[in-house]
Amino acid sequence: FDLRTMQLLSFIDKKTGENMISSPSAAFRLIHENLVHGMTAWRVGNAMLVENLNETRNVTVEKIDLTSVRKSVTYTLEFGYRSKLKVKVVLDDASEMLDFNVEVEFLEACEKDNIPQLNFIVPVAYGVANYRYDVPFGTIDRPAIKHDVPSNSYSVAIREDGEDKPSVMVVTDTKYGFRGADQAMAVSLIRATKDPDPYPEYGKHNIRIGVGIVGNAEPQTLYRVRSRFVHPLAIVSACSG
Repeated sequence: FDLRTMQLLSFIDKKTGENMISSPSAAFRLIHENLVHGMTAWRVGNAMLVENLNETRNVTVEKIDLTSVRKSVTYTLEFGYRSKLKVKVVLDDASEMLDFNVEVEFLEACEKDNIPQLNFIVPVAYGVANYRYDVPFGTIDRPAIKHDVPSNSYSVAIREDGEDKPSVMVVTDTKYGFRGADQAMAVSLIRATKDPDPYPEYGKHNIRIGVGIVGNAEPQTLYRVRSRFVHPLAIVSACSG
């Protein structure tokens, strides 16, 4: 990570030595959507302005822990009018997944000519043939499309040189609007609307986002990785006897 902006500068697959992301990556963005088409609760408008919050806002690194089996770094930033973002990035030993634990106090509302949206984007370093998403009863491959598409939990950038090669995966626990285009994967996290409710997601949110490397893009592999992230193992301490 760049400790000034907390953007990801490299993401090395230690099995191959390949850097999997295009730097900078894993950034939060504030997108101002055009609301000219109306139906803002159901329709994501075209981007009028895209602000990379990690670059334009003051990023404060609050804690770095690199000594345990669960390494982490925590940072905060403020954006918009009064909104706040706190991110704890966790990497467990032997894990191929960065776990972004995101706390958001989203206090943005519809403006006169635009809709604010909080977004997360991961550009990749290799050529992308298409993007694979999980849908009810299976997966679907879509070409690069510059608008949001539905997915149950993940997006994978399939390589041009074959889906049997390592690929980058973005998975979330509660978000379903993904976009694959321009050799990058993005996910819509929170957005305001104008109608029928002007404050549908106003307030505090907790979101988990995983950015990982999968050994191949076979559906069964993706299902296992996705399941481990969305449904983590629950551990309970108890006394003997």
